[in-house]
Amino acid sequence: MAESFAFEIAGKVLEKLGSAACERISLAWGVPEEFEKLKLTLAAIRSVVLDAEQQQARSLELSLWLQRFKDACYDVEDLIDEFEIQALKSLVLKRGSTGRKVRHFFSGSNPWAFSFRMGYKIKKANEMLNKIASGKAKFHLTEKHETNVIH
Repeated sequence: MAESFAFEIAGKVLEKLGSAACERISLAWGVPEEFEKLKLTLAAIRSVVLDAEQQQARSLELSLWLQRFKDACYDVEDLIDEFEIQALKSLVLKRGSTGRKVRHFFSGSNPWAFSFRMGYKIKKANEMLNKIASGKAKFHLTEKHETNVIH
């Protein structure tokens, strides 16, 4: 069975969420529980994506559900990227001058403002994934797992 596009996207995002770097970042920003929720919900939805992709030709509603799932995966990936970028900025600032640190504090990249903004984004991502997860029951999807055939 060929692996599906949505299945692959979700797999890459789960890989990022489970990486050691992402775990360190989530601990540093005090959001490990929120990242864990993202990971669990994403994995639960991913388990039925292969079945959904096989059935989507029969249902426009299922196709839209899959598209919302892909969009949510991209949003979570963007969220992770923002955390990684902020972590790199923090490393650079530690080596910077006092003037640069003061400018940074009053900019949009302020760590407190960033934490507040990202907390909101994580909450929204979790809500979106929970909504998608609750919608999977109405399609009566079954769990299917990837099979890799090597020729």
